[in-house]
Amino acid sequence: MMSARFILFLLPVICMVSCSKEAHPEADRLPEAAVTRIKKAAPLVVADGFIWGINGHPLTQEAYKNNIELQLNLVQKMGMSYYRVDVPTDTNGVVIQQAVMDELLHKSAARNISLLPMLYLTGWQKSSNEADAFRRGRKIGFSFASVYSSHFHYYEMGNEEERKILKGGHGDKTTDYDLQQFKLLAAFFKGMYEGIKAVDPAAQTIIDNSGWLHYGYFQLLRDYNVPYDILGLHWYSDMGDLDNAKGHGDILSIVSSFQKPVWITEINRRHGSWNSDGTSAEEDQRAWMDRYMLQLHQRKQVKAFFVYELLDEPAFADKSKPAYNPSESVYGVVNWVSRYTTYTFKPLFAAMQYRIEETQYGNEDFLRAVYRKLYATEAGVQWLHYWLQRLASGVTAEQVVAVLLKDAGQSATLAADLLSETFWKEAIIYGFTHR
Repeated sequence: MMSARFILFLLPVICMVSCSKEAHPEADRLPEAAVTRIKKAAPLVVADGFIWGINGHPLTQEAYKNNIELQLNLVQKMGMSYYRVDVPTDTNGVVIQQAVMDELLHKSAARNISLLPMLYLTGWQKSSNEADAFRRGRKIGFSFASVYSSHFHYYEMGNEEERKILKGGHGDKTTDYDLQQFKLLAAFFKGMYEGIKAVDPAAQTIIDNSGWLHYGYFQLLRDYNVPYDILGLHWYSDMGDLDNAKGHGDILSIVSSFQKPVWITEINRRHGSWNSDGTSAEEDQRAWMDRYMLQLHQRKQVKAFFVYELLDEPAFADKSKPAYNPSESVYGVVNWVSRYTTYTFKPLFAAMQYRIEETQYGNEDFLRAVYRKLYATEAGVQWLHYWLQRLASGVTAEQVVAVLLKDAGQSATLAADLLSETFWKEAIIYGFTHR
């Protein structure tokens, strides 16, 4: 949750950025035990063109300083194509860390990694009236897009702004929000949207919330005709499941009812891989995230999934620093062994590799593995193409395996092994390793 907090390597006067992950007080924690779900041997199916991405802070945080190549290499290694980064600007829309921004743009383009900039709504709360808020928002949007429109197609406007105007309640009702403050915010959004679109009419804009039941915010945006293209959702494990928010309903269905594509632009286990008693929760983090990925199955309205975040941030575990917050330090998929020099992968890293591979090449990996099992050699292109088409047409894996066993002269009893979860997992892992 990229809220106002300390920027660890910028000047104190620009303390406008970062991602505090404090739990919502209205959302109790779930027990961490038994969070995995059983999944049959079949691919996780997501929307066509689904975007897998991750959050990072190359312009704002100490752990991300002077290692942009490492960051992008890790994004690539997981099989992701998008990197969401918070971009602090001044009130004129000028990027604070322009040299770092230029390096990031150059190196990400060289790796074919797209960036999702999260633009802060700098100054909206200081607006004197709606006209002033509109002017401020348009200035930032127009100025930023004028410089960077050739690099970006998507722009996330603000970050969890509804938290700043929430008066009380769960956030599911429009009356839970301060209407006067919302009007200023709405005007700022309208201005930023107009500014971006004036430069690039085809640009796509995102407005997000901080998750939980804060969908009353999206209703307010609709009521006040605030234009945006994509609905952004943030979600953490203390809020429950995406398909059952601790008994408060199927959140993915609720936000999909606003008739916009849904992007999950932040998601993780609350406190990442940290337990309050100081013990590691890396396996719990992996299990929660795998649980969430499985809840994407056949959710065609959901178009993107961005993990929060890439690197652990050990500076937040330093008691001597004003931003001390140990639970904030371990959201990464990478754990530092020696600060900012050597690292290890958390279990979540491999889990992301696995699910991304599965959604993109699951049936292909499976068919290749079956062929190797039956013939001890690699499958040909025409054979793969034929059986992939059969699976796509609705023929089941059970039916395919039965035919292949018969064609190979193998015992039908082998079908149980070929259709097992173990065989499926090994096929996906092998596919990713050798792709």
